[in-house]
Amino acid sequence: MSEIQLPLAGKQNGEANPTRTVPGGIYLTIEGPSCTGKSTQLTLLATHLRNQGYLVFETRQPGGTAIGAAIREVLLRPDLRPQFTIKAEAMLYWADRSHHHETFVKPALAAGAIVLGSRDYDSSYVYQCALRGLDEAWMDTLRKLLIGDFAPTKTIVLMISEHTFRQRSEARKRTSIIDQNEIRVDEQEVQRFAKIREAFLERAEREPQRLKTMEAELGINELAAELQLYVDRLIVQLKK
Repeated sequence: MSEIQLPLAGKQNGEANPTRTVPGGIYLTIEGPSCTGKSTQLTLLATHLRNQGYLVFETRQPGGTAIGAAIREVLLRPDLRPQFTIKAEAMLYWADRSHHHETFVKPALAAGAIVLGSRDYDSSYVYQCALRGLDEAWMDTLRKLLIGDFAPTKTIVLMISEHTFRQRSEARKRTSIIDQNEIRVDEQEVQRFAKIREAFLERAEREPQRLKTMEAELGINELAAELQLYVDRLIVQLKK
């Protein structure tokens, strides 16, 4: 197969010749509020699957392609962020998502890969609709126009308490893991955490077949083991 070019998501790190694929591929996304460990768990899961010989790609929204990275930079610019209307902001996320699905996710799935993504459209419904009041019917229309019926195979929603969120948010400020623009986003989320958590739980209740919540208060390794077992079982089911 031809190589899938992913400037930020990368190639098969440490697995030059993966031999195992899944018919039709698997697109598994990890959602939830900030500071739930999405990036850490995605990386650990990717390593787990690559060690089994699977073709695996990691990505994120926005930012999983070169165009997505440019959109992400615009969305996080502190001088521009306050100027966005809610619809303009939402459309930028959907523009990235449409491009990301067509140029990366779908080709990878066609090759039988397991695509692990940090966030997808569930975040738009939580942050733009539930949190900021954007009409959900308008969002549904935009979704239909730009991505149709395409959806993640499964979505894991990582949940933590508000107390843990505040602790982790403060800890992140003392590291160089994220830049100052993302720290500002974290600070805004502290004030709205309860509503964000509730909105994610509501989405999980709406679509229990696709979304599964997991307790992210667990230790990193304990949560990783639970997530890896879930995905291992999912692969077996999809291969039947």
